Amino acid sequence: MGRNERMAERLDRIAVQAERDAADAVMAHDDVVARDMLERASSARKAASLLRAGPAGVRDLLAS
Repeated sequence: MGRNERMAERLDRIAVQAERDAADAVMAHDDVVARDMLERASSARKAASLLRAGPAGVRDLLAS
């Protein structure tokens, strides 16, 4: 497993944890934190996708 794939997996774990934190924040009626955690999860997933796409696939990902 290469460095990019390891980082992508780490970003996936960050996204999963952020989604859990967002759910906890919703239960606590903290909409600001929930929104921030959902944004963090989304950003982590996008970054993981870019890493997995590699240099050749980044243009296609950004175009979609």
